[in-house]
Amino acid sequence: MFENVSLIIFNYDRAVEQYLPFAIQASFGMGLDEARSITGAARIFHPYGSLGELPWDGQSGVAYGSEEMNRLPIISRQIRTFTEQVEDKASLAQIKDAVGSAERLVFIGFGYHSQNLELIYSTDKQATNIWATAYEMSSGNQGAVRERLLRFLQSPPILEPIISGNTCKDFLQNYEMALTR
Repeated sequence: MFENVSLIIFNYDRAVEQYLPFAIQASFGMGLDEARSITGAARIFHPYGSLGELPWDGQSGVAYGSEEMNRLPIISRQIRTFTEQVEDKASLAQIKDAVGSAERLVFIGFGYHSQNLELIYSTDKQATNIWATAYEMSSGNQGAVRERLLRFLQSPPILEPIISGNTCKDFLQNYEMALTR
């Protein structure tokens, strides 16, 4: 299910990694270990770092929602702020490769800041479709988002990016069939 999926997550909190196994478990009626194994096939990148691996990944991570203050100095060294540069060139190259080789790009809960778009931009472009959320964004700003995302598509673009003003939940429900083909 996630073998050809890459997730580029700009949040530190690991909410996606925490949520996905439980959602798969509930949707398909399987055990949590099996669901974690399935979601573990996704390549996940955190350009600005994260709070570490989750404990069930077999690492010495911090439990999701934990208030373990004794690990704070270690955890703080794993994150960078918006204005700090991503220093790991190999990781950055992997992110750009994932974006450049993607057939479809989906932006969910993304702010479309120029710095973040530049960080993931690849001159290699395989994408023929882009879907994006723009919840509570004005139509003028949605147009600007569409323009910013056009450069991620093959040139000339086959299809215009689809920009949705829906919440992430409604977006995933509305475009489920298109996204999972």
